Amino acid sequence: MAVFGYARGEVLWLENLGKKDGRWHFLDHQLLDRPGAIHVPIGDLDGDGDLDIAAIVSQDEEELWVFENLGHGQFKPRRIYASPNYDVGSAGLVMCDLDKDGKADLLLPQGDNLEDPYAWPQPYHGCLWFRNLGNWKFESKRIATFGGTYAAAVGDIDGDGDLDVVLVSLCNDWSDPTRPSVVWLENDGHQNFKMWPIDRTPIGLITVACGDLNNDGRADIVAGSLILPPVTERRVQRITTWVSRKGK
Repeated sequence: MAVFGYARGEVLWLENLGKKDGRWHFLDHQLLDRPGAIHVPIGDLDGDGDLDIAAIVSQDEEELWVFENLGHGQFKPRRIYASPNYDVGSAGLVMCDLDKDGKADLLLPQGDNLEDPYAWPQPYHGCLWFRNLGNWKFESKRIATFGGTYAAAVGDIDGDGDLDVVLVSLCNDWSDPTRPSVVWLENDGHQNFKMWPIDRTPIGLITVACGDLNNDGRADIVAGSLILPPVTERRVQRITTWVSRKGK
């Protein structure tokens, strides 16, 4: 569980103690004492067969933590990233095996600047890939620069067998009609990425997911919007889908 908390937050796991008197009971175990925890994807990061935890902290110091499952409810914390830019705007965390080497990697979209009433795209907004090198070592690589990046998803968009990345933007210069709100990063098979715009509307996208909606073997895209000033409802939709087509 990620507890944002503003000034006081934390990362917890809740031990299921079972049902008693018709109610479920859980015991809190604190993993991290930090304000601003927002995402806690779970997976086997070290390949030992149990579930480890990753967490992104987006308040005060922007940090990426991983927690090694030692068994018996014990976890070893490791901080693998801390940005010197406290305004970088970490906006999520995705666990995936981007290079298909059998080790779970992490994707970190950055572009949340909602604390600024005039939120604006910044040159440091985009997406970082933390490649899992094994033995709890991760290599950081920027794979995209994209203003207002707020969410990322992974899927084989072009059907070539490797994993591509989709990014959506929440805060951008929407007065410029050429600004895309959703882009995809084409993987050349060696984890070199080329960014392609998908659409310029709707704007203000806050969440995205990939899945094969029409069962053609290619990943499609679903995204959702959030209405924020000065965004108008005319350019915002609740849920939008983009279906991948061969040759597109």
